[in-house]
Amino acid sequence: MTKCEITMIRGKYRWLLWQIPAVVFILVIILVSFISCRSTSTEQLPEIKPWVRPPLSTEGIQLATIEPDADGIVLLGAGIAEEGEMIIINFKGPTKLIQSWNQGNVYIIDEATRIGYDQIPVAPVIGPLFGKPLEEGQPGYVMLNNFDHGIKSGSVISIILGKYKREHIIVR
Repeated sequence: MTKCEITMIRGKYRWLLWQIPAVVFILVIILVSFISCRSTSTEQLPEIKPWVRPPLSTEGIQLATIEPDADGIVLLGAGIAEEGEMIIINFKGPTKLIQSWNQGNVYIIDEATRIGYDQIPVAPVIGPLFGKPLEEGQPGYVMLNNFDHGIKSGSVISIILGKYKREHIIVR
């Protein structure tokens, strides 16, 4: 072989000289991670318990037997919005009282399953989907997340608006 032919062969397989150390390095990393996983699998890891949200309740909340209730709040209705993704509650009342409401003052409980819905969705530009009236006589609304489409049209719910609850409301 001539010197020129030897140089061509070295140039042709030069990439192989770089790949061998890279493959060996990767194999060493895999081996080390496998050994470390085997050593920790025999140790007893602490059990992680998921956080469970306390259930919503209507205990201790007065039943509104007339409309408007003693605070002057009138329930206008409850329905399904956004193709079943949200529940909308429409109401009227004194603006000063409604302005003090936030998440936790308005929620619903499915009477069939006793599951509570109180999460108010937040739109990126708009903010919380909670329409609080600015003038007396204006209607307001609040939208709540309907997880797993648990509430459907025809469901019977209890609605808590401020200090009073309304029972046996049919969702339209």
